Amino acid sequence: MPVDATDGTRWWPAPDGSARVSEVNDGRDEDDSRDPFVRDRDRLLYTDEFERLRGVTQVVSPTEGILCHDRHSHSLRVEQLAMRMAQNPQLLATRPNDAPDEAPDLSVVAAAALAHDLGHPPFGHVAEEELDALLRQPIIEDEDGFEGNAQSFRILTRLAAHRRGGRGLRLTRRVLRATLKYPWLSPAMPARYEKHRKYGAYLNDRAAFEFAIRGHAGAERAPRSLEAAIMDAADAITYSVHDLLDFFRAGLIDLGRLQTLTPEEYDAIARSRPKNAGVRNGLLAIMPLFAGFTRYEDSLAGRSDVQQLTSRLITTLVGRHALRWNAVDGWEVVPDPETEYAMDFLKGLTRRYVIDSDTLAVTQVGHRRVVRRLFKLYIRSLVEREHRVFPAQFRGDAEQLGREIRDTPLDAADETTTELAQQGVDSINVSAPPVRSDDPVLRVPKPLRIRAARLAADVVASLTDRQALSLNLRVSGLLPQDGFAGQRDA
Repeated sequence: MPVDATDGTRWWPAPDGSARVSEVNDGRDEDDSRDPFVRDRDRLLYTDEFERLRGVTQVVSPTEGILCHDRHSHSLRVEQLAMRMAQNPQLLATRPNDAPDEAPDLSVVAAAALAHDLGHPPFGHVAEEELDALLRQPIIEDEDGFEGNAQSFRILTRLAAHRRGGRGLRLTRRVLRATLKYPWLSPAMPARYEKHRKYGAYLNDRAAFEFAIRGHAGAERAPRSLEAAIMDAADAITYSVHDLLDFFRAGLIDLGRLQTLTPEEYDAIARSRPKNAGVRNGLLAIMPLFAGFTRYEDSLAGRSDVQQLTSRLITTLVGRHALRWNAVDGWEVVPDPETEYAMDFLKGLTRRYVIDSDTLAVTQVGHRRVVRRLFKLYIRSLVEREHRVFPAQFRGDAEQLGREIRDTPLDAADETTTELAQQGVDSINVSAPPVRSDDPVLRVPKPLRIRAARLAADVVASLTDRQALSLNLRVSGLLPQDGFAGQRDA
């Protein structure tokens, strides 16, 4: 990609995140010979936020006792595959004739891959959905809600800390843009993404978003960059292959049985009913790869077979992707229809036999309750000035917001909160006793209430699975070892 004069410019946020200061040089040592994008990739690798992903669910929580990869190892695999795709001459040769004459930068692609899952909260998509519902509830009505990709961007530009102090990682514009696989704010979300509500940045982080997309004031959408498109495709391929093989090794998915399924069963698992039966050919072409995989044995031969299957699947899927470009949407790396169906099927196997299983459903109910309880804990702690419950990295923000709440006269409960109280509904935590109209949380002025809820969401989203479970026990008045001992005795 031709180097724009501002590609290496870095985001230096003001303390409140509402404005920016940008500088090309972020004070690196004189003997540091790395280019800006290499430094960004290295900086991401060593952040606490990336390290946290070791303890965050990919599909099944590490606390479930199943040996499977977490968000940390998933991100490393996405990085590896994204870099190889960026170097793949067959893929690059599919560039449309009317597309810009650009080449992906390997370090930018790598940095985007390492950053793409930073915003995922504990317990995976269950917690993401729960936090979104909590922020959008009538008592709070934060129009941003919660979205994992937007939270990743918020971490990069506001929440994470650089070694020289201050907020955000101070990444270059080009790397920040590469992390935006959904390069729009929620009001500008394309119709095809509305069902799953995918967007790249919160309205609250508009200034950083405009910096990343080289936009002007008021910009809400930009074309996707080439590096972002490659990272997105690598993420999809990695997800469809590695999760499936994890659960084959765990004994939850019988790969050998797949060849006995009917076309109707293929469609049900892929959640697709192709008008042209030939679309299934992409799946049928890879079915022979699964022959003999009936039961996993953790032997040298068994491990070798799985590694070989992994390599063959990824090579096959990558070879059936191509570059696409248009002026509005920017770049995409897309599979042909047959390969898209095959990937939907592979991902559908994990959904059917693991995510939607009765066993995991029970755990997910518990995880939702943990998220609700902790969210409520942090909001109430702000109102009641119990700032010590906040992790150290958020305590300064909690104390500042707590002072503002203390110094602002409480409003009378507004019509919405009064009505909810009369109905006996507690939207902050539906499992709690009915909220009363004189609850101090409800009487905090709406703007402060929204800020309190956003801070609570930031804190909950920063936890690992085990940290969230441990805190939940402490809220119940138990030490973590007491809870674990009780589980052993049960």
